[in-house]
Amino acid sequence: MYAGETVDMTYEPRWRPAVVLPGRDIALTPETGTLARIVREFPPLRILPRGERTWIVDFGQNCTGVVRLELDEPRGTCIVVRHAEDLRKDGGLMTGSLKSAACTDRVVCPGGSFVFQPRFTFRGFRYIEIAGISSAPKPEQLRKIALSSITRQTLELDFAHSQFDRLFEMIRWTQLSNWLSVPMDCPQRGERLGWLGDNQLFAPSGLMLFDGCQFQSKHLDDIFHAAHENGAPPDMAPCGGGAPPLATYGWADGAVTVPHAIWKIYGDIGPARRHWAAIRKYLFSLDASGDADGLVVHGTYGDWLTTETKTRHPIMAPICRANVLENRNSVRMSQVSQKEFNHG
Repeated sequence: MYAGETVDMTYEPRWRPAVVLPGRDIALTPETGTLARIVREFPPLRILPRGERTWIVDFGQNCTGVVRLELDEPRGTCIVVRHAEDLRKDGGLMTGSLKSAACTDRVVCPGGSFVFQPRFTFRGFRYIEIAGISSAPKPEQLRKIALSSITRQTLELDFAHSQFDRLFEMIRWTQLSNWLSVPMDCPQRGERLGWLGDNQLFAPSGLMLFDGCQFQSKHLDDIFHAAHENGAPPDMAPCGGGAPPLATYGWADGAVTVPHAIWKIYGDIGPARRHWAAIRKYLFSLDASGDADGLVVHGTYGDWLTTETKTRHPIMAPICRANVLENRNSVRMSQVSQKEFNHG
């Protein structure tokens, strides 16, 4: 997913009969989240020459997706497509922010006209560099395919002010780009993970801007499927390699605050009811792991948005603790299905 996709269209596969392997003792469940869909197609805004048989293409919008190519090249020609969110001053792709993600697709042409659109990757980008083609691509040969798992916008704002309207449009595309299968921290670099800290901060706003109830409910299932035996949710979900024994304050708290946001905005108590036992277990684990004042100060992140001196953990901990308790108590006091919340 991070590296990109390579397809050799000259390869002729030799299919073999399927082999039945021993199964694992796991329960198979159907997909409950919202599927990734095409939300818009963007034609090129500019096509600029960049060295021999190389061009920079500007699609005019930074968002998550892939590029569809409709080209005609000799058999065996290797076309390389790289992606980035911005350009350097010299006009080349700015790839430093991608970290370990190559964000590079390669296609070996079959000879003649063909269509290539990646199926097993995605990334956030505005610009591409396409290299290896014999002549400058025509605008109708290139399309940016924007993808998202949310499609129904439920809030529209008109500020009658160009800068505020543009800000709202940026927020809209940020949410569309990050809510793809899981609520990601970012769609472009070598991460693209469902961090709970990032999600719990934006979820209340995002759930009002788009219909994201089913999307966030499925992510809550991912969270509690990965929870530790002591009740601590992971800092991200889905996760690989495990999570700390005691979840980090401000991050794992999303396991409490997001169900609360779903209930407050949609009136849907289902996710909180479904995971209430696990939520209570997590909250009790916080009580058991606190210091003499009842504060949980373990963790390594702290104030992730500070631009100068890091905010000390003892300052952040009570703020996060108060927030998670407020959300818990608000859900408990709900008159909806009160019998489900008369313990803990």
